[in-house]
Amino acid sequence: MKEEIIEAINRYGDIALTALKKRVRNTSGDIDWQLSNQDGTARNVFVATDVNEKFIHSINELMNEGIIEVRSCDLLMVSFDGGDVYDYKIAKPNKTYKKMRWLPLVVDLTESRKELNNLQIKSK
Repeated sequence: MKEEIIEAINRYGDIALTALKKRVRNTSGDIDWQLSNQDGTARNVFVATDVNEKFIHSINELMNEGIIEVRSCDLLMVSFDGGDVYDYKIAKPNKTYKKMRWLPLVVDLTESRKELNNLQIKSK
């Protein structure tokens, strides 16, 4: 699945997380992907719904490997990319809430990975 995620980002460029889940096969599941604080307490913030554990682990592994980066984005980008837009108030990064909110995210290759891709293209 990690390879498919990278291929999708290479094809579409930076892409909303909820659009990425539509463009990568076998991401559907019954998990609402929620964020937690470093101590494990709930933040009441989710980033995507109806995904599976493999998709979540693949995104986290690619981030830990320095291949992709994830940052917050606005609703316009999510809509433009064809991603799911949820009927929740928008969360701010690194904030905890009493009621559930949604944090729209965009996924992109890290700058070092983009440079590596450019070098590979030029050498062909």
